[in-house]
This record gives sequence, structure tokens and C-alpha cells, in this order.
Amino acid sequence: MGWLRAWLGMVVLVGSAMAQEEKPKGPSEREKLVAGITAFACDLYGELRKQEGNLFLSPFAVSTAGGMLTVGAAGKSEAELRKTFHFPERDTLLATWPKLRKRLGKAVGGGMTLRFANAACVEKTEPVTPAYQKTLADVFRLPWYPMDFRNDPDGSVRKINAWAARKTNQEGMDILRPGDIDREVTKLVLLNASYFKGTWADAFPQRSTRPRTFHLDGERETKVATMRREVEQRIADRELLTVVPLAYRSSSIEMVLLVPKEIDGLAKVEQELSAEKLTEWMVRDDGWRDVKLKLYLPKLAYESRFDLLAAISQLGVKDVLSTHTADLSPMFGPESLQVSDPPFLAMFVHASGIRVFEEGTVAWSKTAERIDWGGELPQKDLTIRADRPFLFLIRERKTGLVLYLGRVVDPSQQ
Repeated sequence: MGWLRAWLGMVVLVGSAMAQEEKPKGPSEREKLVAGITAFACDLYGELRKQEGNLFLSPFAVSTAGGMLTVGAAGKSEAELRKTFHFPERDTLLATWPKLRKRLGKAVGGGMTLRFANAACVEKTEPVTPAYQKTLADVFRLPWYPMDFRNDPDGSVRKINAWAARKTNQEGMDILRPGDIDREVTKLVLLNASYFKGTWADAFPQRSTRPRTFHLDGERETKVATMRREVEQRIADRELLTVVPLAYRSSSIEMVLLVPKEIDGLAKVEQELSAEKLTEWMVRDDGWRDVKLKLYLPKLAYESRFDLLAAISQLGVKDVLSTHTADLSPMFGPESLQVSDPPFLAMFVHASGIRVFEEGTVAWSKTAERIDWGGELPQKDLTIRADRPFLFLIRERKTGLVLYLGRVVDPSQQ
């Protein structure tokens, strides 16, 4: 068996004389929430893709952290966060988030692991409002841990990293580094961690893995360990790329490869990427075809770490980033706005990693927020080579929720 690990909703009314005109239902609140998370995923990727090299992140994990922050904000701070993260009104968000988590629980198949864990670490001398504590515990299943940030900041960093490591099966880098906790001003750290391990429905035979050419661009190439399998499956042909779903065993979770048709076609694909375009690539009926597919896919093992403050600022979050304008009164009470240096968002870090190999995938992610005061149809037999820079995502197929999103420009990079 193969396996993979990843780290870091018609009503017809009939009267006595005539049937009333049927009114089609609009999207459910859960569907609208997923659409918003997808839109944020594409917006965030649009900022992060400016960096060089391989990229990997968990849009759902970042949105979870964003949700925990948003329900702790008020006024213009909350409005900017909701707009940037494409969240609905507060009450709708609080009512819909648990339903989405429940759907994810149903998506996990036999032999698969999918965990999303949240926690809050608060300076033990700093009161957090009971209402905010209850909201995070009820909606995000979040425990609260008192910490001695003031007297033992580095010890607090070690405890936070140990929590994240436990939740990700000891995968990947630490989420916080020495010095990331400021003994003078840090009052609250909101945490999210995810871990995914899935087994391919159709494994790649190990005997077929060997060094093969990967084109870094139109001129340069390198040799990387590349897997190969031949199975009957569906693919979709689009103008710029080929969509290749890879199923996991007994699950509605899948990996999807977005392989550019041109060797140096990734930049065009990235420029096109949006929630609307991604939905079109994935959902549009035309272009799908059952083929006997010979697929070549490089083995992957790499990590990414992002400071997201600059990215979310570019996307429209401003007020909560400054002690002069932030309103986090739902967290700390209205009196927090009366002090000389009110609380604000001082850090938003996301780390993640992935391994793709013959049996499956392993992926993980860790997120921390620090609150401080102050074309043509393919032929029946087809070969697809992911031998050029490409995009991929891991998603829940029935809802379309994007759990992880990545870019590969050089499989040899760690």
C-alpha cells in the first residue's frame, strides 16, 4: 500500500389549481464559507508567490488562525479582517465553522490521519474575557494554557514548540524561535497545527522510481528521483494546464496536480490563479476524460516558513497591526482601549512541509499569532510528466475545501 503525509446545500409547491414556480436554492452557508476560504487562499498565494523557490502552505490552517483573531476583534479591525479573509458576519461564522469541521471528519478514510488542532497561550497575569475564551473553546475546540511570558519567555517558546510538535507527529521545524516572545509586551499567542497522512488509492511502484530529468525552466534542467505509475483515471484538459487528480484510499480527500502545458508555463498559470479560475479548472464538466494514464511525478520533501504580517497587510489588514488603531476589546475587554498602549497583532507566522513518495503523502502546518500590547480532449492512452514547475493542492473533494496548496519549482530543494 502507498501512503502520503503532509506537515508544518428543490422545493416544489403544488397548489390545488397549479404548481408554483420552483425556486432553486442558493449556496448554503457552509458552501459560502468554503468559497471564501478558497478566495483567501488564492489571494494569499498571489502575495507569497513573489518569493523564489518551492512554496507550501495550509490555507485552511491560516484561515482558522484568522478566524480566531477575527472573533476577537471589533469595529474597523474586525471589518478589515472579515474582508481580507472573506469571512461572513460574525454570528454566521461562529455557526458555520463547526459544520465545516464536522464535514472534514467524515472525509477521513481508513488508514488516513487528518488533524487540525488549536490552542491559546496567555500571559498568566493578563485577563482574557470569559466570552472570548468560551467562543474559542466552543467553536474552535481550543484549550487555554497560562504561560509565564514575563519571567520565562524562552521557556514559553519551548513549551509552544513542544505542543506544535506533538500535534504534527514531530514533523518539521519549530514554529517559534528564541526571542519571538517579548517579556515586556506579549500577552497572547494563538496557535494552529495540522497533520495529514494519506495512502494513495493507487501506489507508485518503488521499482519504477529512478533519476529523471526535471526542467527548471526553458533552458536549465536537473535530475531528480521521479516516480511512475500507470492506472485508469480521469484527467481534465484546460487551456494552460492539465488537471490530474490523485485519489487517496477510502477518502474524499485528494491531491490535484496542475501541470502547465509549457515547460516554462507556470508564471502564466500563477497569473491566472483565482478562486473563480480554480473552480473553473476543477469543476467545469467539459474537458474531463477517462484515460489510461502513465504519470511521472517527482518525489518531494520540503518545508516553507512565512511571516504573514506583510502579506495580510497588502491584502487589506491595517488597523489590527498598530497599537494606535487596533480594537481587540472582545479579547481583553473595553478597558484595553483606554490604556496608553492597547493590544495589537505583532506576529503571524505559518510554517508547513510536505513529503510525497511512492506510498502516499505526509503534510503538516503550524501557525502562530502573537498579540502584544502596546483545449483538445486527450487520447485514450496518455502520458503526463510533471517534469516542469507545477502547482498542486490537497482538497476535500465534496466541499472543494483547499487544505494545502503548493508550488514545485525544483524538487531537489529541501
